[in-house]
Amino acid sequence: MNTENIRRHPRRKTEHAIQVEDTLTQNLLGTISDLSETGMMLVTRSHIDADSLYQCLLHFPPALRLGEPMTVGCQELWSETSALDGLTVVGFRFIDISRDDRQRLKQWVLEPGSRYA
Repeated sequence: MNTENIRRHPRRKTEHAIQVEDTLTQNLLGTISDLSETGMMLVTRSHIDADSLYQCLLHFPPALRLGEPMTVGCQELWSETSALDGLTVVGFRFIDISRDDRQRLKQWVLEPGSRYA
């Protein structure tokens, strides 16, 4: 799947903190700024290497009605660090996600009233 096709999917912004855990280290990587069925934009204080791979667990707050945490494999595509606050924004694409979880995300992204990035 190329980046051009990934960006064709709508990315929903969220007002609720969706926490992302690195399943290998069990450390919190950061929180999601926007999310699509094919990837996520993460805000973090952690160092993320270019083109790195992660196995992540997405923890959804009850208000989002997305159910149980979701496991995804993802790859870093780009990152940008703010000189102001030291936060890094990272774009990840999903390289391993179950069909059911992808459908669950797609339905959530397309809900009426969603705000998009």
